[in-house]
Amino acid sequence: MVVLLRYGGVAGSSDRVSVDALGVATVVSDRSGSRSTRTLSSGDLAALRRALERSEIAALQRNYLDPRAVDAYQYDVTYQGVTVTADEGVLPPSLRPVVDMLTKLIAP
Repeated sequence: MVVLLRYGGVAGSSDRVSVDALGVATVVSDRSGSRSTRTLSSGDLAALRRALERSEIAALQRNYLDPRAVDAYQYDVTYQGVTVTADEGVLPPSLRPVVDMLTKLIAP
C-alpha cells in the first residue's frame, strides 16, 4: 500500500517502512540492522488510509529538495505508483501526517 524511505540525518542512516493493505507494517533499519513486523490496529490503519488519500500524492511535484539542507532527513514516499522525494524542511504539508505516522513505527 505505502512505502517510506527515510535516509540521511546527522548519522547518515537509512530506514524503510512498508505497510500493506492489511495493515502489516515491516520496518528495516540499517542503524540497528534489524527487521521487524507488526500489524496496525484497525483505527491506525484507517487513519493512515485517510492521511494517504488527503495527501493527494498524485497532484504533488515529484521532488521537494532544499540544496541548503545539510544533515537533514530526506523522505521518499511511494503510494499508488507515485513517489515523492522531499527534504525534511520542505516536506509538503499534505504529506506530513503520512510521514509522521510511518516514522513513529521506526524504533528509536
